[in-house]
Amino acid sequence: MEYMSLGQFDMLSIPDFPEIMQYHIAPGIFMAEDLADGMSITSAQGQDLDITEVGGSFYVENAQIVSTNFTAFNGVVHVIDQCLAPDSLPGANVMKIIEESPDHQIFEQAIIAANLNDDLSFQATIDNSYDGPGPWTVFAPTDNAFEVFAASLNMTVDEFIDSQYLYEIVTQHIVNGCVDNWNSPIEIDNDCFDGLSNAITTSTISAGTVATNLDGNPLQFSVLDNNTVSVIGLNNTVNITVSDILTYNGVVHVVDAVLSTKIAPTEGSCGTWRLELVNNSGSGWDDSYLYVQVNGETIDNVTILQGNSTTFEFAVNQGDVVNLIYDGDAYGHAYALFDEDNSIIVQANGDANGDIASYNGLTACESPNNSEFYCGDFTVELYNDMGYGWVYSSLDVYRNGVFESALEMPIGYGPLITSISARYDDSFDFVVNSLLQFPEEIGGYKIRSQTGGILVNENYVNQGPQNAFNIVMCESESGLSIEEYSGKEARLVKMIDVLGKVQNEHLNGMLLFYVFDNGSVEKRFKQ
Repeated sequence: MEYMSLGQFDMLSIPDFPEIMQYHIAPGIFMAEDLADGMSITSAQGQDLDITEVGGSFYVENAQIVSTNFTAFNGVVHVIDQCLAPDSLPGANVMKIIEESPDHQIFEQAIIAANLNDDLSFQATIDNSYDGPGPWTVFAPTDNAFEVFAASLNMTVDEFIDSQYLYEIVTQHIVNGCVDNWNSPIEIDNDCFDGLSNAITTSTISAGTVATNLDGNPLQFSVLDNNTVSVIGLNNTVNITVSDILTYNGVVHVVDAVLSTKIAPTEGSCGTWRLELVNNSGSGWDDSYLYVQVNGETIDNVTILQGNSTTFEFAVNQGDVVNLIYDGDAYGHAYALFDEDNSIIVQANGDANGDIASYNGLTACESPNNSEFYCGDFTVELYNDMGYGWVYSSLDVYRNGVFESALEMPIGYGPLITSISARYDDSFDFVVNSLLQFPEEIGGYKIRSQTGGILVNENYVNQGPQNAFNIVMCESESGLSIEEYSGKEARLVKMIDVLGKVQNEHLNGMLLFYVFDNGSVEKRFKQ
């Protein structure tokens, strides 16, 4: 049962269970003294059972006979130390095939390092307690194929196993049969509400067949005149050299090369930026990911497969804009981003509520803003109570009446933090573009000053976010009083703080509402 990765009550669900039982039975009565080395006995299943003697002990196939001659009215029973399996049966599972192959030791190490060995052992078609994951289709590169691939990266095999590319390469070779409207191809889920898809055997492959691997990339197939089947990946094509090694949870095909992906350079004109991910519990990040985007394109989804930390390096060029989007349960999770000088750019820690910050608009090699009109940066934080992000929605930012940017959060609870530079006397409007966000009240946003004070809070439970207009981050005057507005076209009547109290002077660090005699109200912050 352990060999098959099954519980004791799952054995009866094996499709070939009657045949397996028949293989343990032979017509006739054979007492222990009747057994001899080299003897063959035909089983009730039809295949022969070979008897051998080693060191005075008798074996039937590979099972040792440990107790003998339990007689009954209709025969005799001998006790053996393991179960027997007819040659015609499938293998136990795809992971066992790889583990027991002398030509796939590197692939076995890679699967274990990628923390996929338990999933590839799961009996989706037998264990009725779950629908998935699986059944699996595995294209297994040989040890020689991995040695050639590692050399192409100027790495040893051990360096490749320890590299940030490992998971992405391993998942190029695996197709999950548990994919439906609720699970994407890159998810490993125990529930397939739309049912399981069959493993891919060569009899089901024809020219133009397309499958999606566990990395979310398409695999295409071609069939040559000599019936050689080729697998076409993102970067190269490999050939199936041994096909259709059937198991109870899928099928394994041996391939002659590693399916590669585009390996991005780790150093650009601004050097290398480094992400460090941490989990306090030491159990990895489970199904949580940090999506790394450069100039709007996701270059990788980084996670901790197992243990308590991992690093990810990527190249940045002058002016590249980097986004870090967190998706998952953040409790105990943390990460930090370092620049080419090993200085921290941003860092985030998950709290007890499962919230951890994402960051938007981090510019590589950004020159300091030395303009005499520059007065500092403020931040905008987007939130979603259900972890959906701002789906098909945005917070549109206008500077001095001119559209500047649309802040988006593709996924997650937030906060998604965007830093925006401000000049003296800039007036900002924030317009909620939530036409397609449903329900609207699960979204929200906050705006913070350079010192962290809240300027605008539109993140409330069961209340949709509202627009905010005429937000001035910093004004050119060092201080204002009502008397200084006496010559204005619209006369200032009073200044009110967030508690509704009238203030006679607007001091630095205060957010006040300006009420004018023409009926207009402006929200202003003194930096």
